Amino acid sequence: MTDTTNNPPDTALPATDPIRLQLEALIDPSINFAALHNDVPAVKSLTLTNTGTSDASDLELSLWVDRDLAGRWTHRLARLAAGKSLTLTTIDLPLRADALAHITERDSADLHAQVRRGDDVLIEQRWPIDVLAFDEWDGLRALPELIAAFVTPN
Repeated sequence: MTDTTNNPPDTALPATDPIRLQLEALIDPSINFAALHNDVPAVKSLTLTNTGTSDASDLELSLWVDRDLAGRWTHRLARLAAGKSLTLTTIDLPLRADALAHITERDSADLHAQVRRGDDVLIEQRWPIDVLAFDEWDGLRALPELIAAFVTPN
């Protein structure tokens, strides 16, 4: 049997370079009610790097903590050039005081980060984070000055 289909030579346009992104975060190892009320940010900095060879545009970066412990924080980015990084240091992740005030035992949660373009998820990452009881201090592991939040006068 002879193949009678006419296969033209490969004339397709070269595929565009896929967007390659990398996320790095500097986060506190724990969150709790005292840190929230003393304006200690859970996320100190977040760096988004475009490791690809083409520019990335119309990006939306989102952060949230599972278990409904924080609202969603979003940052829109019009363009991130190839090989460039963007470091954000003012990240006001909206932790929920009502949820943290009712934590009675140490637990764990995940901090999620996601970069989207439209409906496409380009990168997603998560970091474990300890959720402390409302009356628990994390010691010297994170910001020892918070001990003052647990002192009550005579």
